[in-house]
Amino acid sequence: MNRCTIIMAVLFLAGVLPLNGCATSSAPPREPVEGRVLEQGTNRPIPGAIVIARWRGHMPVFPADGQSVCYHVESATTDEEGRYRFPVFDEEPRHRRIRYKYIQVDAYQPGYEWSGASEGGKVQYLAPFIGGREERLKYLARLSGVVGCYGADNEKPLVPVYKTLYEEARSIATMDKDKELLQFIRRRALYAWSRPPRELTAREIEQAIKNDPYFREHFP
Repeated sequence: MNRCTIIMAVLFLAGVLPLNGCATSSAPPREPVEGRVLEQGTNRPIPGAIVIARWRGHMPVFPADGQSVCYHVESATTDEEGRYRFPVFDEEPRHRRIRYKYIQVDAYQPGYEWSGASEGGKVQYLAPFIGGREERLKYLARLSGVVGCYGADNEKPLVPVYKTLYEEARSIATMDKDKELLQFIRRRALYAWSRPPRELTAREIEQAIKNDPYFREHFP
């Protein structure tokens, strides 16, 4: 078990990361990133699952030990055989000091939860979610909080991810307190789309969504 696997397992058990599959190397492979998403226990392919690939690395910050950063992100959906594929990305990050680069792959499907990974993260396993409504909303909240890629020049590939998360959360958000989660996902989607130069107020977010036809339709 490599260092990345150990770290991600600890975060998963702590509830920080709801799902993850990763592999590390001195540099990401200069070839397409591809794999499959399967159902845990049956090994049946899961078509239509959302897969997020994030190009990450470590950036030294003096005098501290540094921090983990994400400098590129892509999203895709699986085909009928549960396969996904991302094109080659070999551009250098803006921050030239980023080291220990690797690609982190996450998979999400409404009604499922992450269950494990194999083949260096190329095969992601999802299992049917067996918890209740509140447990599911907590899972969606954690996932919404970890799929971002703040160091990327463009986070727009995450907008469809937030859209699906929002739709699932909205379908089970029956309590007034659940509205906070819906607002959180909408905020993340809007920030990924437009990258506002400052933190927006709740009123400004509502106005921005009303002014954009796409957001007005998909994030009501």
